[in-house]
Amino acid sequence: MPEAPVSWQSKVRKVLEERRISVRRLAKMMGREERTVRQWIREEARPIGEMATVAQIATALGLEADSLTDGRDAAPRPAASKPAEVQELAKLVPAKFRRLAFALADPEIAEWLLAQLELYERAHRRARGGRG
Repeated sequence: MPEAPVSWQSKVRKVLEERRISVRRLAKMMGREERTVRQWIREEARPIGEMATVAQIATALGLEADSLTDGRDAAPRPAASKPAEVQELAKLVPAKFRRLAFALADPEIAEWLLAQLELYERAHRRARGGRG
């Protein structure tokens, strides 16, 4: 009989417990509201853009996002960079921009955002009478 898949939330709860990291601290590292992160981890709510959110959580914890979402009951793999390095880099990003920085770590979101910025720039140039 195959094992039931393990949720990313279960893995995150386990990592937080093992490392003695509070949900409050995780939320702060992500630049998110504690209540929101707590609801995600307790599986009381699903984040919009769930895979991007999982990537943010993984980055904050210094983990590979795939190891949280593979469904296997195995310990999540550490990311290529050390968690301390990630935390040091996160300190360099002002709190109000942390969500954006974590979102940009996801290539699909970064590509979409760049496309949106390009459209904005074209519209702005046209509005000023320049060429688009």
